[in-house]
Amino acid sequence: MTSFAEDAIDLGIFNYLGNSFVNPPVDYYFHNFASLFDKIMKQTKAPDSYNMCYGPGLGFVTLLDYIQRLALSLPEKRRYFQFVWATSLFHEDPNAVLIGDDHLLRTLKWFEDRGYLETTDLVFMSDHGARYGDIRNTEQVGPSK
Repeated sequence: MTSFAEDAIDLGIFNYLGNSFVNPPVDYYFHNFASLFDKIMKQTKAPDSYNMCYGPGLGFVTLLDYIQRLALSLPEKRRYFQFVWATSLFHEDPNAVLIGDDHLLRTLKWFEDRGYLETTDLVFMSDHGARYGDIRNTEQVGPSK
């Protein structure tokens, strides 16, 4: 069984600028839900604005909830592969990442505590972060020796 999920389809890894798969590439495909929600949100926000929420909740948390619910819906000890691409908290504001820390930690612990990581290949990646703007001029300092 395979699953692919991303929380910001306009900025996603395979669906950037509205391009997407003609047919679902996996058994469980979050894109249909995210696409519908994106359409609803575009009707309620200003053009060219970026929204990291799905209604009253964070898109990132909805994404985490989805991957947990999928795990619960499969037969026990069923091997499966999930590819998760998170963008909503990581694309615009480098400080927004902090909002997701506790949510991600709880989700990963949930997978570990229930033994899912014994039978699941879970690949969780995020967006690149800031590509332009003043933040790019910030000096990056490595660990002191």
